Amino acid sequence: MLRVDEPFNIIVTSPRNREFFAVREFESALNDLGDMEPKVWKSGISGVILAYTTLDPYEVPYRVRKMVKDNPWMFRDVKRVIPIEFNVRTDLEEFSKIAMELVKRIDASKTYKIEVKRRYTSLERNAIIESIATQIDRKVDLKNPDYIVVVEVLGPVTGISLIKPDGILSVDRELLDS
Repeated sequence: MLRVDEPFNIIVTSPRNREFFAVREFESALNDLGDMEPKVWKSGISGVILAYTTLDPYEVPYRVRKMVKDNPWMFRDVKRVIPIEFNVRTDLEEFSKIAMELVKRIDASKTYKIEVKRRYTSLERNAIIESIATQIDRKVDLKNPDYIVVVEVLGPVTGISLIKPDGILSVDRELLDS
């Protein structure tokens, strides 16, 4: 059963069938960062957990990155940490509205790209990208953008955010780079 009806501001991925352990691991990390009552739950989608924290969700990946470097054994089941700014109904018009807000934060001289992850939806990836890209009159750079529009479709709900290229934490990548 999908549990995406509660507001969330972070998406965490984990190996399939390890979600329970990832929930505990991420709750513990948020506690260590100062959120004593975070909400972290299994989304009902294999390998995806959701969180709502009182901390700045854009700062969490950077702060957890430091934790990974200092204590790599703490993270066995948390694989990626993705900040989310907007929770919207999975609908192309909703995506366009959010894009009109996001473009205000992208300087005219900066570049962007759109990353889409689709789960439990029949919407085509290209249709999602087009609904957003038509609202953002900035140059696209797929290899080295200044910003990334992250679109995480979770069935009836979609999380969207505008991040810097290092704004998503990949635990495995951090451990390889160490």
